Amino acid sequence: MTLPTMRPLFTCIAFLVAHLALGQTPVSGVVRDSASGQSMEGAVVTFVDLGGKDSTRTLTDSRGRFFIHREAKGDFVLMFSYVGYQTRAYQYPASMQTDVGAIDLAPFIVRMKDILIESPPIVLKTDTIEYRASAYTVKEDATVEDLFKKMPGIQVGADGSVTAGGQTVTKIKVNGKDFFGSDPKMATKNLPADIVEKVQVIDEKSDQAKFSGFDDGQRTKIINITLKKGVNGGYFARATAGGGTDGRYQASLTANRFNNDQQLSLIGNSNNINSNLFSFNTPGLSLGMGGFMSNYMNTMSNTGGANSLTNMANNGDMGFMSAGGNSNQTGVTTAHSGGVNYVDQWGKKLSVYGSYLYGYGSTVMDQQTAQQYFFPDSTYYRNQHQHTRTIQQNHRFYLNIEYTIDSVNSMKISPVLTYATMNQDNNMDFTSLDAQKVVSGGGIQAYQGSNSSPNLSGTILFRHRFERPGRTFSVNANLGTSTTSEQDDNLTTGQGVVDSLHQHYNLHTRTSNNGVRFSYTEPLSKDKSMEAYYLYNNATSYNDKRTYLVTDTGSFFSPQLSNAYTSHFITHQAGLNFRENKKKYNYTIGFGLQPTSLTGGSDLKDTLPATAQSRVNFLPQATFTYNFARTKIFTFRYNTAISQPSITQLQPLADYSNPLFITYGNPDLKPQYTHTFSANYNQFNLGTGKMLFTFLNASIIRHRIVNNTIILADTGQANRPQNLNGYYNVNALYVFSEPFKHRTWVLTFIGNATYTNDVSLVQNPDHASFVSSLPSTGHNWVVFQSATVEYYRKQWLELTAGVNYTGNWTHYALDTMGTGTFSTWAFTQTGRVDFLKTFSLNYEFRYSLNEGLQAGIGKNIALMNVWLEQRVLKRKGVIRLGVNDLFNSNASISRTSTGTYTQDVQSSVLNRYVMLSFAYKFQKFKGIQKTVKPRDGVMVMPQ
Repeated sequence: MTLPTMRPLFTCIAFLVAHLALGQTPVSGVVRDSASGQSMEGAVVTFVDLGGKDSTRTLTDSRGRFFIHREAKGDFVLMFSYVGYQTRAYQYPASMQTDVGAIDLAPFIVRMKDILIESPPIVLKTDTIEYRASAYTVKEDATVEDLFKKMPGIQVGADGSVTAGGQTVTKIKVNGKDFFGSDPKMATKNLPADIVEKVQVIDEKSDQAKFSGFDDGQRTKIINITLKKGVNGGYFARATAGGGTDGRYQASLTANRFNNDQQLSLIGNSNNINSNLFSFNTPGLSLGMGGFMSNYMNTMSNTGGANSLTNMANNGDMGFMSAGGNSNQTGVTTAHSGGVNYVDQWGKKLSVYGSYLYGYGSTVMDQQTAQQYFFPDSTYYRNQHQHTRTIQQNHRFYLNIEYTIDSVNSMKISPVLTYATMNQDNNMDFTSLDAQKVVSGGGIQAYQGSNSSPNLSGTILFRHRFERPGRTFSVNANLGTSTTSEQDDNLTTGQGVVDSLHQHYNLHTRTSNNGVRFSYTEPLSKDKSMEAYYLYNNATSYNDKRTYLVTDTGSFFSPQLSNAYTSHFITHQAGLNFRENKKKYNYTIGFGLQPTSLTGGSDLKDTLPATAQSRVNFLPQATFTYNFARTKIFTFRYNTAISQPSITQLQPLADYSNPLFITYGNPDLKPQYTHTFSANYNQFNLGTGKMLFTFLNASIIRHRIVNNTIILADTGQANRPQNLNGYYNVNALYVFSEPFKHRTWVLTFIGNATYTNDVSLVQNPDHASFVSSLPSTGHNWVVFQSATVEYYRKQWLELTAGVNYTGNWTHYALDTMGTGTFSTWAFTQTGRVDFLKTFSLNYEFRYSLNEGLQAGIGKNIALMNVWLEQRVLKRKGVIRLGVNDLFNSNASISRTSTGTYTQDVQSSVLNRYVMLSFAYKFQKFKGIQKTVKPRDGVMVMPQ
């Protein structure tokens, strides 16, 4: 074929290509934030052809770019929108076939046809994961705790504790203000879910670090709850009363009033179904129990690197709260609690918020414990059963005062006052067995104790901003003092104990911890700055224990078992930090030099050796954050810290409070030096709603304080703390969740793996002394994997099915010490069906299969809770009839693995009962903006 004969073909091809080119005209561009200039991934671009009826939509990619292929019929309009930004629309001629350039969107909340364009279900920020509450379906009258259970990445434990990203949530705020101090339960169990707008999980810095912009390593995991705007100007209250079989009852009242800057909340509760709205184990309020109980618990847990799977066997991946109570809390508790929380703005310069709480709890618990100890040449077993009754009372007063002196100076004062009391009775019988499981000893112990502990602490923060932006000065002072007075009585009898040993002891402890930190920041350029800081801290502890031996003829003071000891730990630290803040990333690097002084000595016995140590520590730190896009963030942190030994670990005296577990102090102990590494990568797909959270944490401890354990023929064990290197721990966690069919289906996977290289000292087979003990390493793996499917049918049907596996494997470096394996499969299924307009049937079912537990511990557990509800009185009242633990087979099982032993514990729980209750809610708001749920994370646009 010649070229002339091919010209008609070329002409036809050229005409066809030109026609196709004109028929499919590309339009592209980029969408940016007008304030920062940052590209906006997931912005909605809507194309409308004015010459016809065609329209289409697309989302911008990770670089903020979009591409639309159109048929050139006429002029067209491009509309650009993004949550929280002003929507822009531009008209273009039909001939337009090039890049429209950059479209800048300004922040603004847009309403179209009375529909509020909502944010995506999840928004990622540098230190914050933000959830939109309306994206998650919960039942009517649900609490914040119910809402948390629906949010991927947040877990609620059986005891009501909250974790996020594998870390315990220590505080919950409401609209940025503390809600009942540092007790998360007060918010999760009392606030209704339907008033919540957003839930923010925050890695919160200290107040001083937030002001200076430099991380001081004092981060805590908190949650901030943002209420809907309509709530600010109304009140809501809920009252509940119920009674059941076996004398079970519950009564509670929650009342809240919000009026602009003023918030007032009142809470009261009384029940015996383990529905505790109050945390008795709040940090700083644990009871001393300086006698038998503290000695025993320290022996069990202070062995260095204990890796516990508490309640692993029956919790699965959720905590069942059934027909009003807690199915999984150990023991049975009668609780009474009440409190008030107050927030207000007094004028333009003074903000005040605080709370008072009172709690009473009486807990009865039975525990069966099986322990296996591993030594280089042998192993032995110990079984025990104990019955404990504990009565606790707590008073807590929190206050925060924020005062703006002028435009450049401000102060924050935060005092905390607590007073706690405790009374405990404990009766225990125990049996010791040799390697062939032949009984070698046994006996009984009877313990009674009581104590009281007032505590006063607080912080004072002063902040000053200089005229030059970025130049600041701040001073943060921490003050704290606490005392404990305790009286204990312990009787031990049985084989291995000479006759019997009956002791009475009085314990008085006093601690103070005072420090101050100065910070000065200086801008070096537009995006670089530096911090110079100095801190001083003085921790003083005093422990006075007087022991009396009780015989048939009376009580006699024992100077050998008594002592008074004082320790001082003083630190100075000076350091520099450098920070660079770029558009896509920021980082901080720094270091501190810390001279320390640790001294201690006996006030009663001059012959006891004293402690006198001085050293200089180098404490580096670093943080790095990279924003791949608005929906993809990576963060890395490295930190170092020093922790001093406790006063009981230092004093060189034998403690026979529990003659089965004698402890000796060690005045030569060094402080522990800890390296901590953490990294997390989070991403969220705006178009599909798919999310992935990953977390990695690792720690290495030098001079770790571990127990050196030897076996004594006549009493059981003796323990002495010593420093030992070789400990490290690595933990990895991921959470993946994806919705389908407009969130009709939600699939969630959670996985967690922890490896602990634990070190300890064990008895040399040839010598029964601390000096000749041998080092031992325990390799422990704990693996958890769960899969959960959720199904929602409009608002009337909710089904959840899940399966999870947990395994615990321990291998000891010394071959003669053996291995230990424990695993649990848990199958869960929950459901809610609303019918006949006012009725709702709810159920929870879990079946657990336990393998590898020691003899006498553990069983397969089938737990089912069922309750029927009817809404009356214009849906303001709810009548509920429920059955807790329908099969009467629930139990709590846990395993602890350390460098020298494994321990399985089965604890009593609240078993089957039936309860009938009535709840009524009072509610009045100015108005809450109703929103339209997005489809799988895509914003709803008007048609």
